[in-house]
Amino acid sequence: MITVTQHKIAGFDPRWAPFFGFSVLFDNPGDAWVQSESPLQLRCQPQVGGKLDLYARLEAVLDRLGRDTLMQTFLLCALPTDAYHVTVWDGVNTDNLNQLPADLQDRWRAYLQEIPGSLHRPPPATMELVQTSALLTTHFAPLTLGFDGLTIWDNQVLVARLKPVDPEAESHFKAVCRARNELSDSSRRVLGVSPSVLYAPHVSLGYFANADLGKQASAQLPVWSACFRQELSESCITFTSLGVYGFSDMSHFFRV
Repeated sequence: MITVTQHKIAGFDPRWAPFFGFSVLFDNPGDAWVQSESPLQLRCQPQVGGKLDLYARLEAVLDRLGRDTLMQTFLLCALPTDAYHVTVWDGVNTDNLNQLPADLQDRWRAYLQEIPGSLHRPPPATMELVQTSALLTTHFAPLTLGFDGLTIWDNQVLVARLKPVDPEAESHFKAVCRARNELSDSSRRVLGVSPSVLYAPHVSLGYFANADLGKQASAQLPVWSACFRQELSESCITFTSLGVYGFSDMSHFFRV
């Protein structure tokens, strides 16, 4: 019997298990929101040739490889394309809540578990740390990223890595990284949590329900990567702003 080892997955539809948190994401360009909802819910509508061309082509390659085949062979639960995004900085979430100072944990637990309804009343002092950081207050130059490669991280998640497309984009990327590192240092001092020092921009494509099958899937990376490179060799995405987002699982993101 195959055991589900990925705690973000509750079933093979796929059904995404509750997983709460907040992060700083790049704001997707183009038509990427449910405008009638408050808070705004991330819901991309990528089209080949549009501002979300890169997302549309990622989706096309997964379709070509066969989502049902990937599920049946490796229990890869593909994320919905309308939730595609690029994370810049990871904040407090279900996994690291216990790293917070004891006097903050109850308030943060209540805040996280009530997302999205709680997004208009965040824990004041610690959320202010993020919202007043250079990462969110600096007007960065537009940053254009392109496809860099395909990776399976920790036998758990299939990701499309991204990289700056030229030296100018590399300079813009370094400015974002410096501001990100400053926020991480502050978060480490105040909250006791911060993401990895090394920033690797990426789009998560899906989670493996079982880590052993995720490990087996690594043997397919050369074949899969060739398909993605062929489709995405000229594709890119340009970001012009960042924002704070809350999420209730891996398919539902809301802008604070």
